Amino acid sequence: MAKSHSFKVLLAYAVLLASSVVSICQKPIRDNLRLEEVPAHDPWVVADRKNNTYYLYVNSDPSYSGDHRCGVVTYRSKDLATWSGPYLVFEVPTNSWANPIQGVWAPEVHFYNGKYYLFATLNNYDKALPFEGSQETDPAAHQVHIHITYLGTGPHLRGTQVFVSDSPEGPFKVIADRPIPPFDYMTLDGTFYVENGTPYMIYAHEWQQLWDGAMEAVQMKADLSGSVGKPFYLFKASDAPWLAGPHDTFNTPQNYVTDGPELYRTRTEKLLRTR
Repeated sequence: MAKSHSFKVLLAYAVLLASSVVSICQKPIRDNLRLEEVPAHDPWVVADRKNNTYYLYVNSDPSYSGDHRCGVVTYRSKDLATWSGPYLVFEVPTNSWANPIQGVWAPEVHFYNGKYYLFATLNNYDKALPFEGSQETDPAAHQVHIHITYLGTGPHLRGTQVFVSDSPEGPFKVIADRPIPPFDYMTLDGTFYVENGTPYMIYAHEWQQLWDGAMEAVQMKADLSGSVGKPFYLFKASDAPWLAGPHDTFNTPQNYVTDGPELYRTRTEKLLRTR
């Protein structure tokens, strides 16, 4: 009886300790937050008409999760002045193509066909990708090759994957375990656009892989689970009009970066592109 009693006490203590660790890892919910109190990088706001609530989505580091995975949290507001949160709505799945501790970038949530879709850029720094390193698509023809690293790594597996939920409050679940752009493209910041009923993802193709970063698009399946056909080119970073005039020259190729695409259609139906 003494051994059994000791075992039960030890087991109860272990359970209590485990629950304490989880509660320490998870961030406490706070009310009446001002925007300057909300840590936000690449924020995204959804005005949800169903419950008259604004949702601010930002990425979360492993400290928000009980099992130390990166993810996405949301903050809620009725007036855009005060907020409550953070509420964890997504964690990078384990046993996936992406490394769950290597970050989530630029989360966006879009309401489409009765459901909410999370677009999130995920990473795997351990999976190297080819490096083009040329001003043109044929490095050998131009004898141009430079090696680019960022945070100590070169081109690696990175892309925007889509997740789905019945609610803007999540949880967001896997549709298909892969990014929408091709695996051998290093891409980020995928956003959503519908043209004449057809869904597309527009994304930035990384300067780390191309030297001259590009904006590209790919048609998506009706359920947003994957792509239809091949991606197509929109424009490259060096097309920027402020590069057309006189500017400094260099002996080595210069990098041009694309980032954060967004599309906006005005009341006159003119389509604008920003960033």
